[in-house]
Amino acid sequence: MPRRKRHADHPKRAMTAYMLFCQEKRTEIKDKNPDVGFGQVGKLLGEAWKELPTGDKAKYNEIAAKDKIRYQKDMAAYKAEHPESSSDEEDKKKKPAKKKRKKDPNAPKKPASAYFHFSKKMRPKIKEDNPAATFGELGKLLGAAWKGLPADEKKPYETAAEEDKQRYEKENKAYQSKKKAASSSDSSSSDDDSDESSSSSDSESD
Repeated sequence: MPRRKRHADHPKRAMTAYMLFCQEKRTEIKDKNPDVGFGQVGKLLGEAWKELPTGDKAKYNEIAAKDKIRYQKDMAAYKAEHPESSSDEEDKKKKPAKKKRKKDPNAPKKPASAYFHFSKKMRPKIKEDNPAATFGELGKLLGAAWKGLPADEKKPYETAAEEDKQRYEKENKAYQSKKKAASSSDSSSSDDDSDESSSSSDSESD
């Protein structure tokens, strides 16, 4: 199901204290360390946040708390102006969760994208470099890191994705053939049973 586009008036989400700190200090840290890469800047930000005295963190916590209230107020006003968004959310809550189709354990594993291969490799490092980042923030950092990656550095991940795609196509072809053969076998077995049943009925009537 295609993801519904967010309305242009939809309020901007509230920022965390760490996000506010990064927003303010990233340029400063980058200017002081011009030779470091994106991941290293994130690590330096994480260390700076970790070492920041509680009193200094209070400023960002206070702004984050105010921003959270701002978001809640804006969201209430947005829902008042766009009642359909509230009904959509209610529908989502009321709608029973669709039963997941039972996955065939013999089915081949779907191929992973180049970005997935990159994320799998880089997530632990970015997480280590940004210890205070939330799961969502890590996702944004990974997305930004992938976007800023030069084409030649993306190549190994694209090659891995292409190889995985070929692996999937090969395995899926064999899987579908086996599935078809099993289906034909079941069908012919049912026909045999029905013939035997018919013969038995005929002999009893005789």
